[in-house]
Amino acid sequence: MGLHPEPSDTDVEGRNEKIALLNKAAWAHSRYLMAASSGYGCDRHFFGLSMLLNDDENPPALYRDPVFQRSKHWRVSTSTLPVLLGFGCVVDDGVGIGYEIGPDDIFFSISSREKYAWTDKLGHLIEEALLEIRMLIDLDSSQTPKSKL
Repeated sequence: MGLHPEPSDTDVEGRNEKIALLNKAAWAHSRYLMAASSGYGCDRHFFGLSMLLNDDENPPALYRDPVFQRSKHWRVSTSTLPVLLGFGCVVDDGVGIGYEIGPDDIFFSISSREKYAWTDKLGHLIEEALLEIRMLIDLDSSQTPKSKL
């Protein structure tokens, strides 16, 4: 889509497909979030199992696998914040994103180590993505985004 719409972006069928995909993604994320917050996130289970090991025990092969190790390196960590005071990264080369969603706006707090200089770039990309979503929805007057708050 982009900030400068292409002719295909104003096509009703194409726009409706993009809006349907956006809604599908939002609902999938919402379901995953609910499951994870109820203790059904796989990372919580793996963490719990790892805590059952005694200090002198070797972890199972899965826990030593390089892909498994890499999957536990959370480069992007996010959290909703009732008051935006900041949210830090959980790994040295990561980024922390705190956000607050209001009825008509969204506020972000982005932090990372200064040596990576990611905050300005990431902030720009997030803003651009949100503007693209808003443009997509605004092109269709029957779609009125509403906050769940």
